[in-house]
Amino acid sequence: MTQEEFEHKQHIELLSKHFLENDWVWLYKKQHYKDGAIDIYYKYWCYLATPSKATDALSSYMVDIPDNVRGALVNGCVYKPFAHDGFEPLTIIRDFKNGSERFIQIRIAEEIVFYHNLYEVHKGNVTQFFDDNDILACEITDTSARILNKHLTEFMAAKGMDLICHCQSEIEYNFNDYSPTFKYKCTSEQGEDISRTALQHYNIMVNPCFTNMRNWFNGKSVFKYTPLKEYMKSMNAQYIIATDENGLDIFSDEKTSPYTPIFFDKKLHSLYMGREKYVIEPLRITTPSFSIRCDNVNENYIVAFLKDVLDLPYREQNVWKGYNIAPNGRGFSGHFQETMIQGNWNSSAESIDFVFRDTYKNLLSKWEGKYKFPLVKSLNHAQSEIPDKINLLQDNDYFALSQLLQQIGLMFYDSLNKAELYKNILNPTEEEKKEHRLHTYIDYLSILKLMIRNLILS
Repeated sequence: MTQEEFEHKQHIELLSKHFLENDWVWLYKKQHYKDGAIDIYYKYWCYLATPSKATDALSSYMVDIPDNVRGALVNGCVYKPFAHDGFEPLTIIRDFKNGSERFIQIRIAEEIVFYHNLYEVHKGNVTQFFDDNDILACEITDTSARILNKHLTEFMAAKGMDLICHCQSEIEYNFNDYSPTFKYKCTSEQGEDISRTALQHYNIMVNPCFTNMRNWFNGKSVFKYTPLKEYMKSMNAQYIIATDENGLDIFSDEKTSPYTPIFFDKKLHSLYMGREKYVIEPLRITTPSFSIRCDNVNENYIVAFLKDVLDLPYREQNVWKGYNIAPNGRGFSGHFQETMIQGNWNSSAESIDFVFRDTYKNLLSKWEGKYKFPLVKSLNHAQSEIPDKINLLQDNDYFALSQLLQQIGLMFYDSLNKAELYKNILNPTEEEKKEHRLHTYIDYLSILKLMIRNLILS
């Protein structure tokens, strides 16, 4: 054993970097082994704390919360999701006993999984979590759990909580079996603070006990979170704004005007089509997590101002970045310029999908105004959004085509107010009702088609 190992230098160095090692942060790691006559044990553990609790926590070098407790039942009648106010564990160590057998599982906080939309894959005794870009974000083994630093810092920013890192390292040996070749200093049983600052508190105890040497280190460090708005601003992606004389892309930077148009392949629409509460309008895309002003009327591209793109959630920006294309002579549609720039709010979108939507709505309004009953029956909440979700397909995707045809079928057939049409428009005679003459029914449909056509053109 070297003097650096005896003084726990490798653990102290890692603790000072919030257990950051090759872009990964150890949320939990536990090792216990023998090195000849020396018994070595160490444990890393991280958890979140509110800023005030994190400051108070540095009054002690010991861990603040147990690693195997999350929620708690208070007074037998009130459940708290976190047993200790102001602290939230990032991992939970589950300890199960079944007779003489014992099982230990390490589980990562579900909030991390849901925040980053991770999916898990099991490979033997290793559990891996991947994000939407198929990047390995978390990994759990029998004795450790780690997470990419980028994912952890973003989660901290979103939670508005600091990271507390605690290290416990113990070296023990019997004087009869081993004797160091270097000099060392003993301390009392209370140990000695070797570093105590605004962000860390380290203590070491080197104390003989009969024939055994006890060399224990306990240390705690705090890694402050960055406010989410500042974090997102620092992570903003760069976007293509032009090309140079050699045809190479020129990217945006801090000096780029916020009203610079940024262009995207219209295949981006396929990510938002047909999903509940996701709406693509001529001048906006709206989802449960964001709403962005953009020009969706052009045939094969989308365009938005740089300032609006930079306001997207960070992870959404990474998605949009993948569809970013050079301007190459492209521009805003006439509808966007008339509406958003000239202020003509009566302008109409030229794209056939938006023309279809407007025509359908006008038809329903005109029909009910003229015939005093609705052409289609009322749709439920999810179905009522369908007329606003008709979009041109951007790929040769059979599933998307099938979904589009189902939507149109619902709008023009399944929801057709057949009872009222039969009674007020077709108005068959009693003889026709009895005979169910098919050709007469087809004649009636032809009349209905003509009526709709004339109504649209009126």
